[in-house]
Amino acid sequence: MYVQEQEELDFRVASISEVAAYQAAVDGEFQPEVEWILSSWDSWERNPYYTGKPGPHPEEEEYFTPEEEAAREAELIEINGRVALNADSYPEEFRLPDPLPF
Repeated sequence: MYVQEQEELDFRVASISEVAAYQAAVDGEFQPEVEWILSSWDSWERNPYYTGKPGPHPEEEEYFTPEEEAAREAELIEINGRVALNADSYPEEFRLPDPLPF
């Protein structure tokens, strides 16, 4: 048996967290400027190839500056406003009753 084939047969991960860390290592190699990588399991993993200054976790409140947070909030308000404005153009059978019963 070839050494490479034996190595592949021997490689086993013990948990989802190890798979997520492995995915971050693979993805991080191509994105060394990104400190945190979102895995396929919806968890943030630290990029082992990141060499910059350590920052906060993306889910911490201090991750965005107040200006960035205000811009994100304005964008959400604009998106929600467009959805609300377009709601009147829905066909009658798809509209929700007004007022909602709950």
